[in-house]
Amino acid sequence: MGKLYGICWSFIAVIGLLVCRVTYSPALCESGDYVMRRSSGVIGFETARLYKKSNLREVEVWRYELVYPQKIVPLDSLGAVVIYGDYPDGNGGLTSDTTIYPMSDSYYDNLPAIKEFSEKHNIHYQKLQ
Repeated sequence: MGKLYGICWSFIAVIGLLVCRVTYSPALCESGDYVMRRSSGVIGFETARLYKKSNLREVEVWRYELVYPQKIVPLDSLGAVVIYGDYPDGNGGLTSDTTIYPMSDSYYDNLPAIKEFSEKHNIHYQKLQ
């Protein structure tokens, strides 16, 4: 009977390790209460996810496609995040750039302030519809 329990617990441990390995997504960069992680998805574009730390867990805030972040600066008051990183150049390569992206729905209420901030700091800004 002890061997049966040992085999069952070993099987459960192996399954648990496989689940942990498949669902683990490494942190790409962190800034204060925010962390960017690579998506663990298999199908679709490569995405980066922005999470807000909340005690012992992380709550997903926003997803960004085709972004390879190296550093982030959250702008909570504007509902935006400045992402320094690599972006596809359209020719199969990557170029380093800095862009302001939405972090919450208040981004769209603060577009004039975001445009002013981007011009002041010489950051790429493209008005989203």
